[in-house]
Amino acid sequence: MQTIIIADDHELIREAIKPYLLQLGEQVTVLEASTTGETFDLCADARKAESNVVLIMLDLTMPGNPADDPFLGLRRVKQMMPDVPVVIFSASENNLTVSNAIKNGAQGFIPKSTRGRSLVNALRLILAGEIYVPPSLATNETAQEAPAPAATIGDGLTPRELESLRMLVKGLSNKEIARELGVQGVTIKLHLRNAYRKIGASNRVDAVRIAVEQKL
Repeated sequence: MQTIIIADDHELIREAIKPYLLQLGEQVTVLEASTTGETFDLCADARKAESNVVLIMLDLTMPGNPADDPFLGLRRVKQMMPDVPVVIFSASENNLTVSNAIKNGAQGFIPKSTRGRSLVNALRLILAGEIYVPPSLATNETAQEAPAPAATIGDGLTPRELESLRMLVKGLSNKEIARELGVQGVTIKLHLRNAYRKIGASNRVDAVRIAVEQKL
């Protein structure tokens, strides 16, 4: 049994995310907290019970987290659960906030504007040990936390293959990509298959991971 903790003071947000979290494994239990104190309590209880906590999603602006130090809760959670990846799930899309989140121990940063499919893909990357930051919010500092990219990995992609891959990272399905580009679904399937081969990806999730790492 795998346990995921989601800490956000809006019940609507927690309920909206929960179905996506359940997609991350066959046996997943989701525990919810609405304040920073409740988050600490869940972490303490999980550690005492030796629960298999595999992921913690944390909002920065919950009650109990001081406004003058929004990363206090993150640091405390990392102290309590040092081996568990903590992901900041925030309404903020500020580069400095992202950078500071990574500096304070977050394994990833996911804006609340992220689409469901992209959320699942990002969380899978994090569970695989990667650091995830949306390409649009990545800075030189956050990029240094990830493996150094190969400068020419995307050079062999055609414009259509690259465009299709970028839409894949955004969480669009083949059908949605085809609709955006005004082509048939089979054409997108071919573009992506060629792109996977050229960047060395074995499947869709692997392609998203590589594309994010290389900032394609």
